[in-house]
Amino acid sequence: MLRETLFARAFKGHLSYLARDLGVGVAALDSFSRGEGKLPPEILQALAKEFFGAEYDPTLDLLRHANRQAPTLRGVRPPSVAEMGLTLPTFKGGPPERSFGPVKPEPVQPKKKRPAGWVD
Repeated sequence: MLRETLFARAFKGHLSYLARDLGVGVAALDSFSRGEGKLPPEILQALAKEFFGAEYDPTLDLLRHANRQAPTLRGVRPPSVAEMGLTLPTFKGGPPERSFGPVKPEPVQPKKKRPAGWVD
């Protein structure tokens, strides 16, 4: 995994800054990325931390998560309805509360006559 990531960085041309920060030559990093050379475990540890935030295990030649703490809960689950002793409303059936049938038209009312003194 380190080799492939380092090869991708080498392909983009970013090995000089990384080599300066790690105290290693660019040629050593380039040859390691192409699978031709080896790097000391201290450098591999620094690469693992830089790329993945992980630790390098030299005995297994694998990466390991840096966070070894057990997962902790970030919140508390609210109690369920049964734990709180509540009952949920149930449907009892019966007629609907409101009917949405067709609207009956009202008969047209004639206009009211205006009082005297007003123009129609």
